[in-house]
Amino acid sequence: MILGILKLVHILFDLIGIGAGTVVLFGMFAGELLDKWSVIFLKCALAVSVTGLLFPLHHFLPTHWAAMLEIYFSGVAVLRMRQRSCRSPPDPIQNHANAPDLLPCTVP
Repeated sequence: MILGILKLVHILFDLIGIGAGTVVLFGMFAGELLDKWSVIFLKCALAVSVTGLLFPLHHFLPTHWAAMLEIYFSGVAVLRMRQRSCRSPPDPIQNHANAPDLLPCTVP
C-alpha cells in the first residue's frame, strides 16, 4: 500500500518536472529566462530523486550515486536562483558591459 502511494507520488513529480522542463526549454529557445518554471523543474527533479531513493534497496547501484549527486546539485541550484531573485538589480553604471555575475554568492 505505502509502496504504491510512493510510486504514484514519484510518477506525479516526474510528470510535472517533465512538463516544467519542456516549458523552460521552449523559453530558452525563445530567448527568455523563466525563473518560476525553472524553480518548479528543479524542485520536481529534486523530489523525484528523493522519492526514488526511498524505494526498497537491494544493491547500491551507480544510479543511487547519480541520484545523490543530483539532489545536491539541484538543491544548490534552487538556493542560487532564490538568492539571485532576492538581490537588487545590478547598477547599469557599474555593470556597463552587462557581464554575467561570475563571482560566488554568499548566503546572508
